[in-house]
Amino acid sequence: MTGRNWHTARTPVRIGEVTDAMLAPARRAAEESWLPQTVWPSRYFGGGFVGVDCLLTHGCAMFCDGTDARYTLPGAAEGSAPFLTVLPSRYFWRDATGTAAV
Repeated sequence: MTGRNWHTARTPVRIGEVTDAMLAPARRAAEESWLPQTVWPSRYFGGGFVGVDCLLTHGCAMFCDGTDARYTLPGAAEGSAPFLTVLPSRYFWRDATGTAAV
């Protein structure tokens, strides 16, 4: 962790504070669903929530620029944009011709 006290935090997590432990649920969902997962800062932070897994929220990848409110993930911090997209390990397993990639 970066030393920031999440129980008293008044702002969502910043991209520089994201750790592997925070990304673990998104990675697990990507592997289980075989779908890319877009990661957003969560609106659930502060004294009422426990654990680093509350600081990020994720959902199936939405291919947009992140500025249109219609494409904001439920549970994402107000006014936030997506941080990154996690790809499943076999996402690029086959090439355009359908043969297995090496």
